[in-house]
Amino acid sequence: MNVLVSSKNVEVPESLVRSAEEKINHLGKLIGGVERAELRFTEEKNPRISQKDLCNLKVVGKNKVVRARACAHDPAAALEVVVNKAIHRLEKPKAH
Repeated sequence: MNVLVSSKNVEVPESLVRSAEEKINHLGKLIGGVERAELRFTEEKNPRISQKDLCNLKVVGKNKVVRARACAHDPAAALEVVVNKAIHRLEKPKAH
């Protein structure tokens, strides 16, 4: 699976990038047939926002696209929240 990790206005340590790749690879096993995943870390510059670190995740599979977004006090916490949101979306039963 191709995992693209990028950042804007925030420094992402290499250890966090490796951790993100591991978590996204695990997420890819839940979806099946994942082609690519895009993870983007940004930092809000607005002083009124207390949780400034934002993490966006987009996982593209054969027949499915899963997106999640989370804010936290640091990039590692944002990563945890966004991965948990994506897992929850994958496990949600579909209404037919």
